[in-house]
Amino acid sequence: MALEEHIDDIREDLSDGRFRDENDVCEFIVKRLLQALGWNIFNRQVVIREYSVNSGRADFALFHPPSAPRIFPKILIEVKKVGKIDASAEEQLFRYAYHRGVPVLILTDGKEWHFFYGTGEGSYDERRVRIINLEITDSRESAELLQRYLKYESVCTGEAREAMVADHHTVVRQQRITSTLPEAWTALVEEADELLRDVVAEKVREFCGDEPSTDQVLEFLKSLESRQTSDPPISQTQRAPSSGSGTTSSGSGRKPPTRLVVTMNGETVAERNGTDTYFKILERLGLDHVYNLGVSWVSISQPSQKHRKVGRYFIITLGSTKTLKRRLEKAASELEVQLTIKIVPK
Repeated sequence: MALEEHIDDIREDLSDGRFRDENDVCEFIVKRLLQALGWNIFNRQVVIREYSVNSGRADFALFHPPSAPRIFPKILIEVKKVGKIDASAEEQLFRYAYHRGVPVLILTDGKEWHFFYGTGEGSYDERRVRIINLEITDSRESAELLQRYLKYESVCTGEAREAMVADHHTVVRQQRITSTLPEAWTALVEEADELLRDVVAEKVREFCGDEPSTDQVLEFLKSLESRQTSDPPISQTQRAPSSGSGTTSSGSGRKPPTRLVVTMNGETVAERNGTDTYFKILERLGLDHVYNLGVSWVSISQPSQKHRKVGRYFIITLGSTKTLKRRLEKAASELEVQLTIKIVPK
């Protein structure tokens, strides 16, 4: 029977609610699929049920070569009752993997299959490379992914691990881009990037034949930022007219300049310029540590006029006070360092 046919049968049984508990999922879904993928489920040196890991037990441990002293599993599988996958299950699985250095981790309730790169960097979400749902995902696609990570022959040759590593790198790259896009847009709007202003002005010219003033474009971009932060946009009737010179005045509707005040380890850093405070705190957090988080704003290979060199690193200088605050909070959270950050007027 082809793997797709097994998946179709399981899908039908899932729809009929025939799997009552975790044991049903282990016996009638996981073991069935493992056997279809080439694993000898009757060889207790290759497929071990209730594998002991410190004070806990993983539901399945898969070995190649067959288990022996000092040989760690290639794959750990944690099984839950249908519909019972949650964050605590992920934490349990990674706790098992931490003590064994297992590269491929799988969490499943029979219906959903979550594939993780166990020895990769980042949060659980960043190490989750794929999810399939046997009730929803096309049977052929489900079969291809199960073979990609779980086929016995591929695990033996190392191809499964290589596929997991490659897919993890792709996920990390995409997540980094996705998380950086809002920050990049915020920086462009708040810093009123010249190229962005020119593009908007050119498009207005194209549509109506009239060229907007710089202040008109700036005010429009600011209103977009207000909408992004859920603040009600200022209507044209509420907005005070800007001065032709573009200078800040009390009636222009622009916010006064701000700076950062940061308390770390009982010591407060409050430079006159928020950017200077930002760089000091990054140095205290440890630029090596911050760089290893994979953030987009600390680099060793992308110097430009918009970067400041600190040691061997280049740190992007673009960003409002709010953006700098968000970056510090993200880095501190990832590094488990307590910071208190306030934005105050200059």
